[in-house]
Amino acid sequence: MKRFMIGQFGKFDINKQNRDFRDYFFGIEATQMESFDELKALKDNIKARKLNMGIHFPLLNNQWRARDPQYLSKDDITYEESINYMESEFARAEEFNPDYILLHYPKPVILDDNVDWSSWRFYDDTEYYYESEISYEYFEEKSRNFFKILSKQGKKYKFTPVLELDGLNRYIYGTDLLENLLDEYPNIKLCLDFGRIHIQECIYDNFIILPRTPTTSVMGVLGKGLK
Repeated sequence: MKRFMIGQFGKFDINKQNRDFRDYFFGIEATQMESFDELKALKDNIKARKLNMGIHFPLLNNQWRARDPQYLSKDDITYEESINYMESEFARAEEFNPDYILLHYPKPVILDDNVDWSSWRFYDDTEYYYESEISYEYFEEKSRNFFKILSKQGKKYKFTPVLELDGLNRYIYGTDLLENLLDEYPNIKLCLDFGRIHIQECIYDNFIILPRTPTTSVMGVLGKGLK
């Protein structure tokens, strides 16, 4: 029960807080607040009630053309804008002293060419690549750079970076890259969105979720590895 959190999306809803929050909850998770006034109301409430706080990136809405930074983008301008966007939001969040900041990984999402992804939601077509459009070598290089930047920012602003997996692909479940990066940067943690995982299992024949056993993680084996 102490792990439960209240979400605050867009506006600070005091009625929701009073109705749903319990003293034994961990705290609240804020995302995409609509204005500086909403941020102030959020900050004042957190301070007054001495709440723990997490952030589902971004804290303030409409600071870039899309919600998620595209830190794996092959477009140099988009890449640079994404890094600046992240660092700006991390600096903004510092005054809230969040326990963690959660971002989606990977972005852009890497999609299997043979799967119908029409049920997946994207802001626009810059939010994804098909596997045929991006090499594993490029994905690895950009992922390593992203982890390095994220780890450094987490230490600088004293928050735990958390990655929520989005659109799992062979570059993740077919290699040791993600596991190795998490070992190399232990201040970065992992979050599973089981709604996304369930949808992917429904649309992807090669995507298999094994039950937990003494020798497997909660994720089990996902899909087929790289050949």
